[in-house]
Amino acid sequence: VDRKSKQDFYSLDEIKGKFDLITMFEVIEHMKINNFIKYSKKLIKLLNPGGLFILSTPNVTHPWAFRSDITHIQHYPAPDLYSILRYLGFKEIFMFRVHQEIKSGSMYLFYLIREFITRVLLRVFGVDYSFGIMAIARK
Repeated sequence: VDRKSKQDFYSLDEIKGKFDLITMFEVIEHMKINNFIKYSKKLIKLLNPGGLFILSTPNVTHPWAFRSDITHIQHYPAPDLYSILRYLGFKEIFMFRVHQEIKSGSMYLFYLIREFITRVLLRVFGVDYSFGIMAIARK
């Protein structure tokens, strides 16, 4: 954590109290699996009973979603992420494929054409076109 800028907390160990919801959107792909597990164990301790842990990560099976960012160092395919959450003690886990869509704006027509061509080609070759994976786990 950058200590030059003001933060609410500089370490997970500083956080006191319990929470009903903890999120990690597009974070875990930037850390090795051992760090993900280590920090998740700390976060789970901060969850109230029945609390939700929601996280998302790029879909490694999409042709460029994971590889589009040089800072991505670890991929988490949906079955592996599910297994990690089970290992961490979650009993109720829901996995979702997430796809980003542009609804309007100057690039909308280009988006529609590109999206149509991409989806057709990816289906022909048996490749998943969803950009991301989301997991919702209940403590």
